[in-house]
Amino acid sequence: MVHESNYSAFFNSELNNRIDFDSDNLLSIFEETVPMSAYLVAFIVCDFHFHAAKTKEGVDVRAVVPGEQISQAEFALETATAILSYFQDFFNVTYPLTKLDLVAVPDFGAGAMENWGLITFRTTMFLFNVNESSSEAQEQVAIVVGN
Repeated sequence: MVHESNYSAFFNSELNNRIDFDSDNLLSIFEETVPMSAYLVAFIVCDFHFHAAKTKEGVDVRAVVPGEQISQAEFALETATAILSYFQDFFNVTYPLTKLDLVAVPDFGAGAMENWGLITFRTTMFLFNVNESSSEAQEQVAIVVGN
């Protein structure tokens, strides 16, 4: 995927390499995806920041949000990491990918979109400010991330 060098690219699979394409652009090369429906293919090019964590099984999980809201992504990241491990244990099924990116998208119509390896969320359904958000908002974030 070719994109401006001041942006990052995210895809269903893990980033394999980034190389200079020309003076202003990068070529981001991703690992081959597992077989999936075209409906689940997703990519995002943005200037967002991320927090990263790892499940106990070793899956890399990242919360990707607009830079000024990065402090509000921690609850969703912790919730997603715990739920992914819980579901693997409960269903006795291994998550088939090496990573999971959770991206808060401003002005996103749906609550979330469950693309493999790259789930998009409406920011209001993903961000939680411990000093300002209500317990109901926290519950809503946990429900949306868990679904």
